[in-house]
Amino acid sequence: MRTMNEVIENTGIPARLVRGVIRQLGGMEEAQKAMPDICSYGADQGFSGFTYYGDTVEFFKKYRKEIVQHIDAMAEEMGEDAASMMLGWPWLNAKDCSKVEKRELRESIRRCLGGGRLTNADNQTANALAWCALDMVARGFCL
Repeated sequence: MRTMNEVIENTGIPARLVRGVIRQLGGMEEAQKAMPDICSYGADQGFSGFTYYGDTVEFFKKYRKEIVQHIDAMAEEMGEDAASMMLGWPWLNAKDCSKVEKRELRESIRRCLGGGRLTNADNQTANALAWCALDMVARGFCL
């Protein structure tokens, strides 16, 4: 498993976000225990600090700039826009949405990524972005 400095130096994930994920998980010792499970089973399996909307939405708000920066870079690498990339995430369940629901979800994604004021309607999107940050950092440690 990589060290925090190796993750920061080798992944392109903003240092503030890496440190924030570790802090949210309860510190380095707890984070190191959780990282293999996050990598194996996914961020949506209920990890300390990343289980409830109250935690994940606040985490997203606090690290929004860093999360959006990294999401934009990921989407650019993949050759697509961030909103389209996110619609494919299992955390958002867009596959099973109606056209109206998909349009509302796309609007929520744009508000979250674009810096708009968030409402309760954006909780699912903010939660997915927090889980994405957790997943990215965990992969940085595990790979």
